[in-house]
Amino acid sequence: RVAGWIRVNPLVRTAIEQVHAIGYEPKHLPMLSKPRPWSAPNKGGYLTFDVNLLRGGGVLQDGALRNANLSNLFEGLNAMGETPWCINKPVLNVVKEMWKAGGGKANLPDRKDLRGPSKPDPKMMEEDEEMHKRWEAEKAMVETENANRHSLRCDLELKLGVVERFQDDSFYFPFNIDFRGRTYPI
Repeated sequence: RVAGWIRVNPLVRTAIEQVHAIGYEPKHLPMLSKPRPWSAPNKGGYLTFDVNLLRGGGVLQDGALRNANLSNLFEGLNAMGETPWCINKPVLNVVKEMWKAGGGKANLPDRKDLRGPSKPDPKMMEEDEEMHKRWEAEKAMVETENANRHSLRCDLELKLGVVERFQDDSFYFPFNIDFRGRTYPI
């Protein structure tokens, strides 16, 4: 039996750590090069893998797309995909300062959880069933709100991680559509 060590190239290790730190798979990040132009309902967008033109489509929708003239749609999606984006650093700095100061303003989630209601005296709760029900309801509302806040904080941290990673670059988003024809970055 042979035991040994395998070393990862430091550049590869750094790249892997950055991806894990922001929590996104690399295929879902913005692109540093222009997306592949749309040429068919399943050919366009990212360079290294196929994505569907239609989000959440079914068999009927896919069949309709295959038989439709989509040249105008492709032209529009390709024009949006070829538009470079960049981070507005003054706005980013304001967001980071507000987040550092505790959030809770300008649609940023609050960094702190709500305090739950104090538990009433058990004897009083035994005597007053309504008091017990109110306390349980208030406790459940606070727990739900805190879970929502946690989710929003995680979402913001992920987005800030992506922004930090791309703040010095121009980048691109491939776009696709939903069943109503609304466009979205992938």
